[in-house]
Amino acid sequence: MEFSLINHFLFITIGLVAGIINILSGSGSILTLGIMSLMGIPVDIANGTNRIGIVLFGLSGVYQFNQKGSLNFKSSLPLVIVAIIGSFFGALTALKISKDGFEFILGLIFFILFFVVWLKPEQKIVDKFTLPKSIIYLFVCLVGFYAGFIQVGAGVILLIVLKFFLQKNYSALNPLKLIVITLANILALILFTNGGLINWEIGISLALGQIIGSYYGVKINESNLNVNSIIQISLLFLITLSVLKYWNILSL
Repeated sequence: MEFSLINHFLFITIGLVAGIINILSGSGSILTLGIMSLMGIPVDIANGTNRIGIVLFGLSGVYQFNQKGSLNFKSSLPLVIVAIIGSFFGALTALKISKDGFEFILGLIFFILFFVVWLKPEQKIVDKFTLPKSIIYLFVCLVGFYAGFIQVGAGVILLIVLKFFLQKNYSALNPLKLIVITLANILALILFTNGGLINWEIGISLALGQIIGSYYGVKINESNLNVNSIIQISLLFLITLSVLKYWNILSL
């Protein structure tokens, strides 16, 4: 893709909207990855490029949580380690799989995400469970694998896992979720860079937009303006288009 000032503005705008979505409801990667794919950017490059914004957005959030004293790095370390191990193998899998195979799997993931966005299972976690808490490490490792492989919706999935096992409110879990996802994606970004699957111009423009969007997302959240229904409907529409494209049902 030949890059121009208009391209930069376009991707900054996409990133800005994604940043707002990340603050208000999560899953902003559905927007960035979906639109990149719909614009004709190869899915493997879109998947790698998407990590730049995730990492920079995450580091910004980790810094802010740390300034407020909300992060406990020592207690987070075991979960971070198993997530990074999972992320390593997830990213390697993404690098090895064929483009057609990756598109099919991505279509399947987006199909599942349609119901995640629609039904919001993270809001329906029960308070009682019988599984031992030590199994959380296996689940976090699996989430890490998924984050390394594709990332889209990994934050929401990790929140569900943490809520199920740790039984804390989302305000307390968000800092832990952010540091786990951010560090897992730093490793993935390194591997995708080494594999030549990063478009830095697009990625940096998206990241800049996401950082700006996070500021406005906080403002919207504090204003009590209810835009969640608009976000949900928009994401469901984009997911549907993306699935049709990934499965070659619709040519765009």
